[in-house]
Amino acid sequence: MALPPSWRFDREGLWDYDSLVFNTGVEQKREKMANAKSLRILFPGAVLVAFCLTVLVHAQMAPIYRFKGTQIPVNVMIDGKVWPKGAYDVEFLRTSSPVLYHMKVMKKGKALGVVQGEEWPYAGGRVSDVAHDRTIPNHPILKMSINRDEKLLTLVFESGRFNVHYPMIRARFKLPCVD
Repeated sequence: MALPPSWRFDREGLWDYDSLVFNTGVEQKREKMANAKSLRILFPGAVLVAFCLTVLVHAQMAPIYRFKGTQIPVNVMIDGKVWPKGAYDVEFLRTSSPVLYHMKVMKKGKALGVVQGEEWPYAGGRVSDVAHDRTIPNHPILKMSINRDEKLLTLVFESGRFNVHYPMIRARFKLPCVD
């Protein structure tokens, strides 16, 4: 009796080679389908986790005040990009722990970059003298000065005496100027 050509002999005996190949193909397809299903489940979950973490990072920055249409008189470099002089929206932010001050620069509602600044306390840092300091404004103001020797644009933000959430804060932001 002759065996059909699909049967092959192995050292351990007779086995059906074609059915083995067929079954492994089905198993591979099942594994691929299972992997695809798990990716369809895991990918949206990973995107959701990344979104939540991004929201948490931005949620930690509490807005203090926003100045709209602020004229920047010189070209400045922020995050390695040169921004031309012109009108920008400037928003001042504060993180709670540790206390840090940030300035978010926007144009047409789109955030262009965030710059970290430093706190510049009133009355030399003595809390007892702050209540009697006449230099503290009543409402938020933004002051600019240009140091042409050091090529720096300095923005000083003062939240004012009557700011509801963060009164009597003064922060300084130094931006390098580009000619």
